[in-house]
Amino acid sequence: MVSRLNGILGSFALLFFGSLGLINNADLSSFSRIDFATRGEIRAPKKNEKILVIDAEAFEPEGDLCDAVLIVKAYQLGWKRFIVYKYRGQRFTGCGFGPATGGVRIDVYGSSGDPLNGGGFVILNGIGFNDEDGSIREYDSPYPGSNIFSLASGGAIYVRDPQKKLALEQLNGGEFNEISDADWDLILPYLEENEKLFAISIDRLLTVDNQKKSPKEVYRKIMPHR
Repeated sequence: MVSRLNGILGSFALLFFGSLGLINNADLSSFSRIDFATRGEIRAPKKNEKILVIDAEAFEPEGDLCDAVLIVKAYQLGWKRFIVYKYRGQRFTGCGFGPATGGVRIDVYGSSGDPLNGGGFVILNGIGFNDEDGSIREYDSPYPGSNIFSLASGGAIYVRDPQKKLALEQLNGGEFNEISDADWDLILPYLEENEKLFAISIDRLLTVDNQKKSPKEVYRKIMPHR
């Protein structure tokens, strides 16, 4: 019954979002909708507008035509509330905002950034931005919770953890494995894309205590427990 109700509510939400006026046809609503065709019309919110609704269906999963890039542009123009729907696996949602993002909220409807059901992977860098100068800072732990393996839905997690702060008790069904050359070749293109879009350099990720380290010294691989 709950699943059926969720499906009904989800369908209603899609109909509602799709009925909202596009950003190039402004009205008095607090919502403004934008899609791939109107992405070039992005602008600052008008006085009555509070929420930018993004139809993500036609956006690319990554690269310059990714919806995440549009969200960053919208944020820089003054938007802070976002609803993104019709996701079909796009990545990097919420990345690239920089420091001082208080008040930002992103509600996602659809399959967001989930390359995992076929044995995919997650990259967890465990870093943030300094609110004062925008520089990258390290979190006390790359993951503070006790169920990190839930992030990967049965795939692999590549976590930046040079100080080996993650403990076995946090894995909840996973185990640590050493990063291989093949693993690095797998995740490197995604880190390069991250560098291109959000200026988080790979050299910075591999630098620990002002010393450049190898990927094996910085990243750990978490796999399902055999």
